[in-house]
Order: sequence, then C-alpha cells, then structure tokens
Amino acid sequence: MYGNCEVCGSAITSGRPSRKTCSATCHDARRAEWMHHYNASRYVKKQTVKPDQDCPQCGVRFSPNPKAPRQVYCSRNCTYIASQAAKVARRGATTGCYKCGVETPRAKAGHTVCADCKVDPRTNGYGRERARTLRRYGITQADYDAMVEAQGNRCAICRTDDPGRGGRPGAAWSIDHCHDSMAVRGLLCSACNMALGLLCDDVDALRAAIDYLNSSRMTAVA
Repeated sequence: MYGNCEVCGSAITSGRPSRKTCSATCHDARRAEWMHHYNASRYVKKQTVKPDQDCPQCGVRFSPNPKAPRQVYCSRNCTYIASQAAKVARRGATTGCYKCGVETPRAKAGHTVCADCKVDPRTNGYGRERARTLRRYGITQADYDAMVEAQGNRCAICRTDDPGRGGRPGAAWSIDHCHDSMAVRGLLCSACNMALGLLCDDVDALRAAIDYLNSSRMTAVA
C-alpha cells in the first residue's frame, strides 16, 4: 500500500513507493499548483511599515505608503512644489530674456521671454512680426522710437508723414539698411524704401533717374 493521492485522494497501487499522485493527470495538476506558489513567493515584496510623519511642505500628518519606503511628502502636489522650489534655489529665480537680455523671472519650461518681447500671436500677430523685424536689424523698440522722433515722424527722403504712402493704412515706417554692412540708415515710407530696393541702392542709377526726369521736364516745357 503506497498511500492516497494528494490531488484526488484515490489509493496509489503501483509505481515507486515515494509516489504522491495516482496518475499523470494528478501529477501535472500537483506540479502546476506547486509552480504557482513558487512563482508567487518570488515576487512578494517586503513591505516595511513606517510610522506617521509630518509633510515638510504643508505640515500635514500622514501615513507613508508601505510600497514607497522613500516617500517624504504627503502628496504629488507637495512633491512638485518642493521640487520647483529646489530648482529655483539652485538655478535662481530670474534670468536674462533670450531675445533682449533683460532680467526676467525664469520660466517653468522653455525659453524665458520678457513682457516686451512676448507677444501673443492669437491677439497681436502684427506685433510679433514687428518684434521679429527689429531683432533682424539689431535694434530695439526704444531705438526705433528714437529714430522716429529724430526724423520728426517723417520719411527721410520725401518727408511724408504717411508711412504707407497712401497704401496700407496703419503701416509702420520701413527700416532702411545697407545691404552690404546691414547697418540701419534711417526710416522711409514704403514707396521710397521700395524705390531704393528696385534700384539696388545704385547711386549711378539714381543719378541717371534724376537726369532723366530733368530732361523729360525740359522736353515737355519746350
């Protein structure tokens, strides 16, 4: 007599005396149950119960999570606030604007931009384009305003007070610059700026145009 099967309880009548099951089916079932308990015991984490403690950020008394032995703060919000404060203390609360260099409160993410350089494209797309134009010529809005005041708010060539010269209403003065050195020469109306551009800033071509106009006037008078 070998004993009874540990799976179904039937009597074991053959095989080795150390057999624990009566058939191959019971043997497989016993082995599957043993493997299940073995694998489950391998992945059981040892959970240490920590005593209640005070949150360093908000001061609330809380019970740490047994699955998080390194938990310091009571919630994710307190953890985020503390990490941001540590980042500010490490990097500083202010930094230079990446466009103009003015000292500005540091942004949480991305580039830090001051209020003068930051323009919302959804509400003021023209202002954003204007700021980009000023940066391209290496001047600030203060430099532009000083040039407008120095020229008496008039075109440097034709002396008109209309920047658009009868074209686009509300247009700004065109920034005229040397195409070789990129140095700003002055502010022009759109018509004068276009004329210089079409003649490629060629002094000889401009003189020839003046001579042509003078000769045509004399011919018309005669």
